[in-house]
Amino acid sequence: MWNLKKSSTTPSDSSQSGTPLSKGSSVFSDGSSIEERLDELFELVEETNKTVRAMRREAIIGRVIRFFMWAIVIISAYVTIVNYLTPLLQTFSGVGEIKPTDINNLIDFYREQFSK
Repeated sequence: MWNLKKSSTTPSDSSQSGTPLSKGSSVFSDGSSIEERLDELFELVEETNKTVRAMRREAIIGRVIRFFMWAIVIISAYVTIVNYLTPLLQTFSGVGEIKPTDINNLIDFYREQFSK
């Protein structure tokens, strides 16, 4: 990717201005300067930052969608239980129970039948 080895600099080198880190000087073996490398690094950091932000945004959107999907599943299950099973359970819970009014009605029914 990058060759980050420093080139050997000597004071007698005509391309150098005396210091190895002077502006525009070539300190890397491929001939690029520090500013060029920093600009390239800055562009890479910006691209990475955009990518990470997009990934984070997609993760948040995914969590919100997953939350609403589970909420729909749970609410629809609750509505099903309330609308369909509750009346059914109430019907079956009354079977087999003898109420005093039922006994009085039965006695009255037999009196009417046999009193004729």
